[in-house]
Amino acid sequence: MSSMNRDSLPNEILYLPPIARIHLNGDEYVKYNAVLDKVDNAYELQKPEIPKKLAEMIEELKEAGFSDEYIIFNIYADKEDGVMDNDVERWIGKNEGYFIKAVTNGYTIEKFIVKAPYDRYFGGFLEKGQHAEINFSHINRDNAQKFEDKSKAVAVATLVDGTVEEWSE
Repeated sequence: MSSMNRDSLPNEILYLPPIARIHLNGDEYVKYNAVLDKVDNAYELQKPEIPKKLAEMIEELKEAGFSDEYIIFNIYADKEDGVMDNDVERWIGKNEGYFIKAVTNGYTIEKFIVKAPYDRYFGGFLEKGQHAEINFSHINRDNAQKFEDKSKAVAVATLVDGTVEEWSE
């Protein structure tokens, strides 16, 4: 294990062996070769947004008491064996460094919103008695309903003739 300060981190991190644990400002980081190009200033890392299904996989393994290294290995093994959800596999393929950061440094779950016609956003369905029409509230982007499950956002977008957008707070 190594302890570093903010000023020396960019130089010292290059000389650490893979899977070295780094303690910085009370937080722990793990150095992986695959993310060195993205981690030249680890003290500025933010928690990445990841798909809900990936978060569930990580939490299940953490609750079972597995180490970060095992969790990363296990999830990569699922990816290589073809037993992973296609959306999660695609996300990891495009965001390998962020996946490792999510396991080691924490994460938030990505969210989606639905852009409705007329530059308004979906805020929820409204009751309309016995009529067969679909009624929903049109609101601004900041107050739009957030979906953690992209497939649900896609379903709503289909119903309201809208499009799905990623939401970041």
